[in-house]
Amino acid sequence: MKLFGSVCLQDGASKLKVFLSHSTRDKEFVQRLATALEDADFKPWLCEVDIDRGQNFVTKINDGLGQSDLAILVWSPHAAESAWTEQEWTSALARQVEEHRIGLGIILLLFIIDPSRVK
Repeated sequence: MKLFGSVCLQDGASKLKVFLSHSTRDKEFVQRLATALEDADFKPWLCEVDIDRGQNFVTKINDGLGQSDLAILVWSPHAAESAWTEQEWTSALARQVEEHRIGLGIILLLFIIDPSRVK
């Protein structure tokens, strides 16, 4: 195991695998985040990229979490309304408690509203 900050890489891994939990309504921001992570030599896991059409979504999400060293929750108003985001984060928390293996992080994504557009 390699230590990266307080997160350990899984045996044989050369890059920290980062599961990005988010609402698909925030995918533009999350795709930019994934690109930045790749540029910084991380390996992001994104449902839009890592799950092919027709695959079992729940199984692939659990596989992605199981293979990741770090789970990052992109918390936004959209994520707060998403049942899938809640399921992913609940699973990540359970893995942390049971296995003490996956690191957890949160990115707060706020939307700035132009007051002139509010009616």
